[in-house]
Amino acid sequence: MKLSKLDSAQIEKVLKVAVYVAVSAFISALIANLASNPDLFGPLTPIVNVILVAIKQVFTTPEE
Repeated sequence: MKLSKLDSAQIEKVLKVAVYVAVSAFISALIANLASNPDLFGPLTPIVNVILVAIKQVFTTPEE
């Protein structure tokens, strides 16, 4: 398997994932801070990430 350069579509996908992760981490940190329980940050991050992706999918029309 050879490594190849990323094209613009691949870079866009990577950036979208980075934004989702950053937003979910921010929301998780906000909830943990409001609850005054920093231990919530770790477990909440993937849960919030899944919720964000589910919300996006609800508003995305399927491509056929």
